[in-house]
Order: sequence, then C-alpha cells, then structure tokens
Amino acid sequence: LAEFEQAKLFVEQEFALSERQADGRTLRENLENVERQLKRKPKELEDLVELPEAFQEYWQWFLRLSNHRPSGMGISAIPYSEYVAFFQLIGVNPDPYEIEILEVFDSIALKHYAKQQEKEQAKAKQKSTKR
Repeated sequence: LAEFEQAKLFVEQEFALSERQADGRTLRENLENVERQLKRKPKELEDLVELPEAFQEYWQWFLRLSNHRPSGMGISAIPYSEYVAFFQLIGVNPDPYEIEILEVFDSIALKHYAKQQEKEQAKAKQKSTKR
C-alpha cells in the first residue's frame, strides 16, 4: 500500500511539473532553466517522488491510454472501450486491480485538467473585465 501511495504522489507531481506557465513552458522546464543558470537544484526539484518499480509499467500504460482519451467539450475519463482495445493490441489480459490503478491515475489526471481549466477560465474572465 505504501508503494501505491508513493505512485499516486508521483503521478500528482508529474502533472504539477507539466503544468504550463505564463511563458508557455512547463514548470519543469522553467525549474530546469533555473537550475542551469544557478548551477544548483531549485528546492522544487529536490526530493522528487520516485515512481516505484512495481508501477513503471502501469505508468507507461496510462501515458499511452491517455493519448487516446476522447475530447470534445473538455477532457473526459479514459473509456473502457479504450482499455479493451489497448490491452487487446498489446496482448495483455489485465487483472481488475491493474485497471483500478489506471483509473486512479486517470482520476488524478482529470483533477489536474479541471484545475487547469479553472485557471484558464479565471484568466480569460480577468482579461475580459480589463477591456
């Protein structure tokens, strides 16, 4: 269970670091630029959570599946039809707990995307009131 909690923290951290900043770069890119300029790691890049070895394959599966999520009026959860097609293609018959892990990763992703969307809407609203 401790490894699963660590995996969830890793996923949350990865989404936070991939967040686009005002300059269009990700937080990770900006922090790495700071590191190059200062010749030392910024606090935010120290002590990053490592993905436990037991979850490496699940993370790779999630990243591949996430690229095929439906889009339209916003980000949607990865549908079961995508899971079925994906696992058929790679020749894997996943255990129910493996699907649950992917669903937890997807839930974290959806929360992140919703937070991003709220920020963008607030920014757009702020711009429109300045006119």
